[in-house]
Amino acid sequence: MLAASVLVSLARWKSPALVRPGHTVTVSIDRPARSHARLAYLHVRGREPADLGAFPHTVRFKSCGKRRAQSDVGGHPVTFWPGFVLIRKAPACLPLTIRVGRRRPRHRAVPVGGGECA
Repeated sequence: MLAASVLVSLARWKSPALVRPGHTVTVSIDRPARSHARLAYLHVRGREPADLGAFPHTVRFKSCGKRRAQSDVGGHPVTFWPGFVLIRKAPACLPLTIRVGRRRPRHRAVPVGGGECA
């Protein structure tokens, strides 16, 4: 976990990732927001981060196979990662780039911490 002094200054938005078998999804916070937002997911390991910048701005989620997926959505198997978006400026409209496999990236603005996106 984050050091207590850093944690107090951040808003945390719980955002699990669900990926269907056979897929790899890359989520990236766009450059303008990287100074104040990062991704914190269970499979991102390492030493205890001392500040927000120690967390990644891009995370790749590679699914398990159908037989190993232990979660489901609507009866369909998925791989589940618990995680958070950490943000200094809340509420906010967070710009993300999402790529599923080799498909063209999708750009989305996601409201975080009670924010709104136009």
